[in-house]
Amino acid sequence: KNKILLNNGDIKKTQIKWSYPISMNNARLSKFESSIEDLIDKYLKPKDLPKRITESIAPFQYLIKKEGISSLDKPVASIDIGGGTTDIVIYNNDVPQIITSFRYGANAIFGDGYNKPSSSNGFIKTRSKIDNILEENNELDLQAILKGLSSNKSEDISTFLFSLETNKNLNDKNVPLSYSAILSDSGDLKTVFLFYYSSIIYHLAKLMIANNLEAPKYVTFSGNGSKLLSIIDNSRQSRIINEFTKLIFEKVYAQNLAPITIKQYKNPKEITCKGMLYSTTELDVLKLKYTLLGDKNNSENIKYTEIETVKVGVLEETTDFINLFFDLNKEFSFKDNFEINIDKLNNYREYALGELKGELLLGIQNKLDELEGELDTEISEPLFFYPLVGILNSLASHISKNAPTMSLDPKSSTDLPKEKQIFYVNKVSKEGRFYLSSLTQSCTENSLYKIT
Repeated sequence: KNKILLNNGDIKKTQIKWSYPISMNNARLSKFESSIEDLIDKYLKPKDLPKRITESIAPFQYLIKKEGISSLDKPVASIDIGGGTTDIVIYNNDVPQIITSFRYGANAIFGDGYNKPSSSNGFIKTRSKIDNILEENNELDLQAILKGLSSNKSEDISTFLFSLETNKNLNDKNVPLSYSAILSDSGDLKTVFLFYYSSIIYHLAKLMIANNLEAPKYVTFSGNGSKLLSIIDNSRQSRIINEFTKLIFEKVYAQNLAPITIKQYKNPKEITCKGMLYSTTELDVLKLKYTLLGDKNNSENIKYTEIETVKVGVLEETTDFINLFFDLNKEFSFKDNFEINIDKLNNYREYALGELKGELLLGIQNKLDELEGELDTEISEPLFFYPLVGILNSLASHISKNAPTMSLDPKSSTDLPKEKQIFYVNKVSKEGRFYLSSLTQSCTENSLYKIT
């Protein structure tokens, strides 16, 4: 209300728009809508009722109006990655044709799988780097917060670590702290991010081919979870991720395809908000919603009471994906393009395949517990991602445990990498200490020590 008045707006003529996730069921949506309408009526009393818009629809409206992206000649896929869910909207002739949603957001990477202890999370080592940087810069309050979060869920800790990138106090002191940059330089752990991204693109390609759609010209990304793409490819033109995405589509479609362009944005939530301004009509999401189960036979209209009949098919489909993912390295070097150590890829493949069945059973049981006996309902999300949620967590832990450790103590030379490496120290504390996070393999005019 204050914002409207400060900008000389007319409250009575103000149009309120709000967004909601596709995954929200009708009962919760109705309650949420009622609460919003009550608040708006209490404080604003505008002439028109507020309009609700699916948050996954909004970004494309902005892209049409402001960036000239159109699906008149070829389809466009819009992917919205949140913390808990990922939504996909496929456009054809500039109107949404298919909508799907699944619980496979960014928390699938940073979370604890199916109720595993946070102490086993594979990204614990990256947290220690943040802690070292905070200690170097005497940020005791932030250190205390991080320590206090140690018993929380892993996704809560990661949310805090990402928030430090925009922390005013750190920015004012010019402290170069970026969790995204640390993850981008996390070596083999980048395999987890690439695996996650590839599984979404693979499912998208399967979804489009099942609906007799040609491959997209553009794949656009929105939602805060889409910032993870910068960990894989941080270039503005996304050349690497463009080629990689195209290769996955070509494997699924079994033919050569035209270029596919990835569109990602520094502030993806802004795209959603701006797109809402251009959205004029509310769509019937239920009529457009389509669930590709993710089994080998593309089964449809399966209820949870029949889930046993598709388990084998889901295992076959996810096995195909895992093998396809690791085989991509043969044509698109993970080492050259993503700085991932290819010597261990076969080990990671075998580990993922070995965890597959157990993680699928855990995922199914987790869902059945959630339903509390109401099993006579149609499966409304892809089973394809059930085992992958657990595999992401297990694989990150496995990679972290088997990563080479480095010690600066000559007595612990067995922990050093086999090949001789050179590191430079650019900063030391007042006490003469330095931290592993301050080491770099680049010699600059600021380098103080050379370590071999």
